[in-house]
Amino acid sequence: MAETGLTPRVARARRLRRRHTIALTTVAGLLLLTFLWATAYYRSWSPHPTAVSTPACPSVVKNAPSPASVRLNVYNATDRSGLAHTVAEQLRKRSFTVVYVSNDPEKAVVHRAADVRFGSRGTDAAYLVAQQLTGARMMPDDRSDATVDLVLGTGFTALLPTPPKPPPLPGQIPLNVYNTTFRTGLAASVATELGARGFHVGRVTNDPLRRMILDVGEIRYGDDGAPGAKVLAQHLTGARLVHDARSGTSVDLVIGNAFTALTPIAQVPQPPAPTPTPVPKITLPRC
Repeated sequence: MAETGLTPRVARARRLRRRHTIALTTVAGLLLLTFLWATAYYRSWSPHPTAVSTPACPSVVKNAPSPASVRLNVYNATDRSGLAHTVAEQLRKRSFTVVYVSNDPEKAVVHRAADVRFGSRGTDAAYLVAQQLTGARMMPDDRSDATVDLVLGTGFTALLPTPPKPPPLPGQIPLNVYNTTFRTGLAASVATELGARGFHVGRVTNDPLRRMILDVGEIRYGDDGAPGAKVLAQHLTGARLVHDARSGTSVDLVIGNAFTALTPIAQVPQPPAPTPTPVPKITLPRC
């Protein structure tokens, strides 16, 4: 209804001003209340909401299966030719049973170091494989056997180093003794001495390479035979270490024309005392 004595236009203008004033006052009051509540919250005038803690997922540590019991497929998911074969050979040297080596049959794009695929029967084996490198992602699937797939990705650089092994004892070194001199029976006599020092001597004959060696001799070995070659070199001062392409741990002692005698046994370093081999462990999440 129009106010008394006022024109309809003036009355309408006054009503609009009152409404604006009420609205502004209400907004200002709400802002003030919000500010006061926020201040009280951060100054602990009002209680904070109760934090809900998420329980951590515990883990379990257990003995790892033996690497030889792990049936492993090694797949390459990168454009680096031969990567799977190289890594598979390194894993074989760690006693893993590598069944199959190829490009990834699933043609997955793996940008991390690797994916480890496994079924419920291969869980322990899969975690042992994953511990051979950094950055592997665990990928459980529905396979029914215990095989494990190691799928190498673009982020792979190298396997983690293994703890150094103690040098082999003489009896653990497959040794052949060859003669390149004109002294008949020299290889046999040296082989007898080395046998008395604990070496396991196999072939004893003339050098199958028919080389003429003028110095003390050569110790020939492959990648896996390097530790044994170094042990043998302690018994033959001046012999040259010669690396060749053989596989396995066998070592050849090839006696040269400058040979006079083995290093006196008192001057040969004694092997370190044996220490118990720790049982490998794996860590598995419970959830």
